[in-house]
Amino acid sequence: MAMVLKQRSILPGFGLAMGFTLLYLSLIVLIPLSAAFLKTAPLGWERFWIIVTEPRVLASYRLTFGASLIGATTNAFFGLLVAWVLVRYSFPGKRIIDALVDLPFALPTAVAGIALTTVYSSRGWLGGSLEIEVPEHRGTDDAPALAYVRPHDIQLDRVRDGAVIEAVVRDIRAVGSLVRLELDRVDGDEIIEAELTRERYDELELREGEHVFVRPRNLRVFLKHD
Repeated sequence: MAMVLKQRSILPGFGLAMGFTLLYLSLIVLIPLSAAFLKTAPLGWERFWIIVTEPRVLASYRLTFGASLIGATTNAFFGLLVAWVLVRYSFPGKRIIDALVDLPFALPTAVAGIALTTVYSSRGWLGGSLEIEVPEHRGTDDAPALAYVRPHDIQLDRVRDGAVIEAVVRDIRAVGSLVRLELDRVDGDEIIEAELTRERYDELELREGEHVFVRPRNLRVFLKHD
């Protein structure tokens, strides 16, 4: 009677480890990525192309790829230099520098971005002290200027209350916990982009084609120069 010997795996628990890895990959990467594709599918190619080629989106592409290219070029030079020094030479503080090199691998980029935003914001440790006066803008009360407002700083109401802008809801898109709206001004050809929380959107119960009243907050005013 011949005995069949089962060859033992080199990696014990490989099946369990592979199953956990695939589950983790699906929950963190594949499912959110699939949701992004399913969410954009109803837009159609024409609408999708309009969105991805907006000036603001193109500017984000340039910033992302440009900053990545600059960072990669800088790291290629200085990273090789630092690695050479750490491997070839011994000096006081070597372990500290070695730990600083490993810090970006342990600290998620999102955490670093939130921390820097908090520190340099207007209410942050450093941002509050960075506000300066501009003497050349004194006495320019009647000078022509441009006002910019971010989408999440726009307040929408169904009832007119004071000096507001009347607009018509053109498009509504739900993005995660936020709802983005495109509005057409009634008294002009400008398009206003607004961003609401889900709770505020459900409270207003807005639909495409309805009239709303826009009140901008936290305006950023820039003087026009000839």
